[in-house]
Amino acid sequence: MAPDEDASDPQSLIPVSMRSASADRCWWCGGFADSREHRHKRSDVVGTFGGGRWTDGGVVRVVSGRNRPDYIQGPNSGKLKFPKVLCTSCNNSSSQAFDLAYEAFSQYLRENARVVDDGFRFKFSDVYGSDWRIHREELVRYFVKHVGCRLAEVGIAVPDALIDFMNGKGRRAPHLNMQMSANLSKLEMGRHMSRVHGSNEGSLWLGDHELLLGRDGSPGGTQSFFGFDWFTLSWGFSFTWRRGQSNFYHSDKVEIPQFWPGGMAAGDVERVCVDCNSIEKKA
Repeated sequence: MAPDEDASDPQSLIPVSMRSASADRCWWCGGFADSREHRHKRSDVVGTFGGGRWTDGGVVRVVSGRNRPDYIQGPNSGKLKFPKVLCTSCNNSSSQAFDLAYEAFSQYLRENARVVDDGFRFKFSDVYGSDWRIHREELVRYFVKHVGCRLAEVGIAVPDALIDFMNGKGRRAPHLNMQMSANLSKLEMGRHMSRVHGSNEGSLWLGDHELLLGRDGSPGGTQSFFGFDWFTLSWGFSFTWRRGQSNFYHSDKVEIPQFWPGGMAAGDVERVCVDCNSIEKKA
C-alpha cells in the first residue's frame, strides 16, 4: 500500500514575516544544511514495505493533485525524504534519542493489537518502562523534528522558542497543537486487505500542508498530519500560539480518539476497494 504525499505548496502565500531568510541553513542550529531526513521514519518504511530494493512495483507514492503515482525503488529513495533542511549533526547525533523514542512507540503500536482491542488505549509506561516521562519528552521532540522539516521545506522560519524546546528547554512544544487519533477507515482498509487479498503490508500517510488563516483572513500558520496504518498525529502550527497543546500529555494513560474521515462510514472501504472492483469487472 502506498505512502501518501502532498503536492500542495503554501509557500507562495506565506507572508514575508513568516519566511526563513536562509534556504541553505539547518533550521535547528543554523549550520549548513547537508542532510535529508526521511518524511516517514526509515524504520517505519522498512517495517511496512521491507528493506533492500523494491522491484515488483508494489510500493508507490500517491500524491494528491497528480494523476500518476510515483513508483518507489527502495527505503532510501529521495522521494521519501525532505530536501536538505537539516545538517548532518542535527539529523543524526543531536536527535538520535528522539528517533529511538519514536521507533519504540511506533513498534509498540504496530505489534500490540490490544491497543485497538482495548479501545485505542495505551500507557507510555508500557512502551518505555519506568523512564516513560523522559522518553515521552523525546517522542514529542521527534514529532517537532518532523514538523520543523515540513516548515523549513516551504521556507517558513522555525521560531526560536521551538528550537529552544528541541535543545531541552521547557515542556510542551510551543507554537504547536498536536493530537493523536485513530483513523477508522485506515484500520478497516488494513483489515480488508489482509482478510480478502492476503496482504499484510501496512500504509504510511502524510497530509497536505495547508495554511491556517487568522481571524482577519491573513496566514498565521500551517497544519498537516502524518501517520502509519490507523495511527495519526495531526498538528497545527502558529506563531501566535505561545503555549503548546496536545491530547497525550496529561498522564501515563492515553485514550486515542477515533474518527471516520468526512463522508466515510463502516463498510465503505470494501465498496471502494480498487482490487475488489477490478476483480468484479474481469468476472
